[in-house]
Amino acid sequence: MKTKTLSLVGLSILMLIFLLGITNASLSFDNVTGDTQTISQGNTATITFNLTESGYDNLTSVSGVTPIALSGPSIFNPSLNFVGLVATINKGDTVGPVTVTFDVPSSQKVGTYTGNITIEGEYASSVDYDLPISITVEQDQEEDFCTYETSGIANPGELKLKIKDLNNKGEGEEDKWYPVDEIEVELEIENDGDEDIDDITIEYGLYDAGKAEWVIEVDDVEDLDLKDGDEETITFTIDLYEDLDIDLDELDDGDYTLYVRAIGETEDSELDTCVSDSETIEVIIENNLVVLDNIQITGDSLCGNIIQLTAEVINIGDDDQEDVSVLIENSELGILEDIAVGDIDAFEDKKISFEFTIPEDSEEKKYSIRLEVYDEDNEIYENEDDDESIYSVSLDVSGNCNSIPDAVVYASLESGGKAGEEMQIKATVTNTGDKDTFTINIADYSSWAELIEITPSSVNLDNDESKDVLITLKVNKDVEGEKFFNILLEGDSQDSLSQPVSVTIEDSGFRFFDMDNLYLYGIVALNLIIIIAIIVIVIRAQR
Repeated sequence: MKTKTLSLVGLSILMLIFLLGITNASLSFDNVTGDTQTISQGNTATITFNLTESGYDNLTSVSGVTPIALSGPSIFNPSLNFVGLVATINKGDTVGPVTVTFDVPSSQKVGTYTGNITIEGEYASSVDYDLPISITVEQDQEEDFCTYETSGIANPGELKLKIKDLNNKGEGEEDKWYPVDEIEVELEIENDGDEDIDDITIEYGLYDAGKAEWVIEVDDVEDLDLKDGDEETITFTIDLYEDLDIDLDELDDGDYTLYVRAIGETEDSELDTCVSDSETIEVIIENNLVVLDNIQITGDSLCGNIIQLTAEVINIGDDDQEDVSVLIENSELGILEDIAVGDIDAFEDKKISFEFTIPEDSEEKKYSIRLEVYDEDNEIYENEDDDESIYSVSLDVSGNCNSIPDAVVYASLESGGKAGEEMQIKATVTNTGDKDTFTINIADYSSWAELIEITPSSVNLDNDESKDVLITLKVNKDVEGEKFFNILLEGDSQDSLSQPVSVTIEDSGFRFFDMDNLYLYGIVALNLIIIIAIIVIVIRAQR
């Protein structure tokens, strides 16, 4: 019995040692790369790693197998190719690097695929070890944009789509964009088939092939229907600074691809149809460049009103900037303001605000306000094409203004100047602008004089031409001292000029036979009669 018991104990110990050996056997994956990756359709996925045997025994009959536990849609060609894998891995040894590759078909559906790379081998029995992998398949952007996020779409509707024009309204050019540029995109779409195309969606995106990512995610800009044989022009705007789906500091200098597509459905056969086009553009990132964006003027542009000008000051270079300033200027409106913006870090922005009053005597017209951006050395920023950071914004002043014609008036006393008499003032009118006809009138004189005539009452003058006008007034009799009136000059465009004139009136003295002095005459006559009567009485009394 003891012998049997000892035999069982011995067998148990051997089994335990065997099981401990199996349990302690270990194959680990080290220095793994590519186990999680994004790959375009039609390319090859590559995963590398080292294998280390840290168990009690050698691992033999080593082989690699196809991924198992695959989730999501199947990869069309999942066969793995192992390079660097050996048949036996001795205890304590490291093998590698092992390279595993498999092809992703160009027709592979876009999506994320997960599974395992499995290493099989034997100790006392078969074992396997799994390396989890995650492969995200995206559209090959070098192929037709119509395959993006779609499967098998062709163009049975025979649509035609073309990027007809790129109009850069910002700092750069048609195919050279700065991060703050606004680009107007003009597309031409045509239905060249025999069926109407319904529910056409126009979409666009900006793609970075180097990073295999959309810097502006695919978005729709317009929906339309298109009858067979018809064509339309579609226009939309890309604001690079506002529309970016990545941070500005993640935008690299280099080439990007602008993709556009039209997706619709044929009316009769109800088949999906798609057509696309693309343009390569260059995004330019400077080292030192500060620009203005979103320049706005608010307030009613009437003479005498307060206007607010605001703008964003953006550092679109990859170097921090110090002591940035903005000069705002328009001499006609009396604007000259130097605004200290201060320091701006790379790819950051600051806002400025400036208020000014439109002069009450401004001419009613469009004014161009100039803005210049200066660096710490008081030099205007320039891009690589030597274009300066200089901007202009238009202000249309209209209403509540005293518009002044392009003319000057000089007045002098020609004759007269005494109370009760006529006087003549010579006004010399000189045209300082384009050819114009000026009408002459006077105002603010009725309290001390009467207007007799203005000769001539209008003059037609070329540039720099002058003519004399005689203004005849009858001065009131009881007037003396300095008096004022205004010569009014009005041009063809109804703008007017008021020129003050000062004259000195002399007292003409007493004039006996002035009819306005009859009451004086009566008093004198009465006094004479009384004197004569007294004389007569005295003479008679003496007799």
